[in-house]
Amino acid sequence: IGNVFTTASYREHGIASRLLSRAIAAMEQHGFDLSLLFAVRLAFYGRHGWGAHPRLFMFLEPARPKVSDRYAIEPFAVARDLDAVMNIYDTHSGSLAGTTVRDRRYWGGQLGYAGNPGEDFLVARAGGKTGAVVAYARGTTLYDYYLIMEHGYLPGHEEALTDLVCRLHAVEGAALPGTLSQLATERRVLEALGARGFEPRRVEDVFWMWR
Repeated sequence: IGNVFTTASYREHGIASRLLSRAIAAMEQHGFDLSLLFAVRLAFYGRHGWGAHPRLFMFLEPARPKVSDRYAIEPFAVARDLDAVMNIYDTHSGSLAGTTVRDRRYWGGQLGYAGNPGEDFLVARAGGKTGAVVAYARGTTLYDYYLIMEHGYLPGHEEALTDLVCRLHAVEGAALPGTLSQLATERRVLEALGARGFEPRRVEDVFWMWR
């Protein structure tokens, strides 16, 4: 579910509820396994079968951390970097429960319609600009904060992801009041950020609802 809206003069008449009921019937008719939405009206969607599943974000206060010169950081280019990023995603996500399996068609579609026209997609190369891609991170502005939406790195290259987080936070997200990231499971990266002067703060998000 992307957006639900009712004109003010028609609210509290059950229109959105009837529309959602028809949407649920259509999803069941088409055999969808899951439905996802992001909401603040938890009780309303709860009555229609969606349930909140809390997830943890790490919040970084505004700062200008140092980015090391160990890795070359560059914008992602599909023709040049997609194979390496796909390998990183498979390697990194394979160690986590509940991640999505992505083939090349999936990546092509996801990059084409992800809905983030201002997305910042950066890669980190070991050994300079001609080196292999060992980490990536994707960020965008969401609800007036900078959000690092997705990341991945090869084993032993936690510092590469740390550099990417510092770069996105200090440059692309510099004008915003802070950065949210899904780094709660990345203990070594959080330790590396702490060594650079950060004090990452845990934030619980309960607005992620599944049905």
